[in-house]
Amino acid sequence: MDRKFYGELLAHHGAGAAAWHAAIRAANRVTRLQIYRGLVVTMQTVDPGLLTAPRGQFLDPSQLRRFAANPENDLDAGFVEAAISRSDQCYAFVEGDVLSSHGWYAMYAPAVVGDTRVHFSSSYAFRYRGFTHPHFRGRHLRAIGMAQALEALTGDGKKGLVTQVGFEDFHALQACLGVGFRPFGHALLVKLGSGFRAHTTPGCREYRYRVGPAASAPAGARVDEPGTLGLDPRTE
Repeated sequence: MDRKFYGELLAHHGAGAAAWHAAIRAANRVTRLQIYRGLVVTMQTVDPGLLTAPRGQFLDPSQLRRFAANPENDLDAGFVEAAISRSDQCYAFVEGDVLSSHGWYAMYAPAVVGDTRVHFSSSYAFRYRGFTHPHFRGRHLRAIGMAQALEALTGDGKKGLVTQVGFEDFHALQACLGVGFRPFGHALLVKLGSGFRAHTTPGCREYRYRVGPAASAPAGARVDEPGTLGLDPRTE
């Protein structure tokens, strides 16, 4: 057990959050169990203060391939090629040859996130996987990037951004709420024998949100601890 992690979780989110995290981690020692919170943000709910910061940019394929060559950017070449082939977009802040922060947006369903396949309405973009370089953490670049990407994608016709965080991942939930995301429902994925059983709550229907196992994760895809999906503010 990570005593420091659970101590921080207990201090910031209470005994209930710590108990949930421990319970889901214990269940995953026996079978694969993932419970996600679905969240959505629109221009009506986003924190407007995040939109006044210096602007980032969407990177084109040639830029992505160049940045993938630098290990400091946490971009595996295999992942980048798979994301480009799916027309996923990367919104980033650039400092020379280093990406100070970047986040990924799937334009079309399904999105492949680690070993999970995520379905969502094509009226929205799906935000997944992000990273902030250690030298630039503490500047709220993750939050600013999500807000600015939302603004740009809304201008291109999307209604907003959808994302998901693990039910036990209270750090990521708090970070998303600070941007303006609002929960709309839950999705559950559990391995039963040789197959999987998935379930969503009624609020997911509006966003066509559901999850399932990915037949094969793209090369270089990050497979985090179940539920975090690269939204952990300790790395963003």
